Amino acid sequence: MSLLRTCADGQLLKWTASTSSWGCAADTYTDTNSGGTVTSITAGTGLSGGTIIGSGTISLDAPVSVANGGTGATTASGARANLINCLPIGSSDGEDQNNDFELVWPVPVAGSLSQFRVAVGRAPGSGKSWSVTVSGGSANLSCTISGTATSCTATGTAAFSAGNLLTVQFTKSGGGISSTKGSGWSACFIPD
Repeated sequence: MSLLRTCADGQLLKWTASTSSWGCAADTYTDTNSGGTVTSITAGTGLSGGTIIGSGTISLDAPVSVANGGTGATTASGARANLINCLPIGSSDGEDQNNDFELVWPVPVAGSLSQFRVAVGRAPGSGKSWSVTVSGGSANLSCTISGTATSCTATGTAAFSAGNLLTVQFTKSGGGISSTKGSGWSACFIPD
């Protein structure tokens, strides 16, 4: 199987059923429904230009009110917030850790982090724990995995600027801690 990189001018990517593959081919579609005569178009709500017979122009009227039946956000940032309610992020370490360690994620755009979760492959053991903290933003979020537990969740939100290093620090407590047998974290990141 090869990856198609480009098509020539005037070609489109098309599926060929007989070979079960994608490939470049000329655009052979012809619109057979073109032509005709406009007999009458009436400008409706939010449009101006009146009734047109034969030819003319219809334009958008001054801003169309969302109050006339529309719902949802009225700004771009509001629409993004409604659209992206959780961009899942995270990382993992497949190594068997039994000392303090950290995982780092470079923040590409400004945004906020919430629903921070952590998991390890093996419980730390009786009287022992992993204290896990995410830092690098406006606030630190932390939780503790102790005893027979293998996961924890932190509450709260932290804001991050583009270029920050989101650092997840695992700190052991209780000496002679069982190795992690792999670890990882996840969270919701909402771009500003």
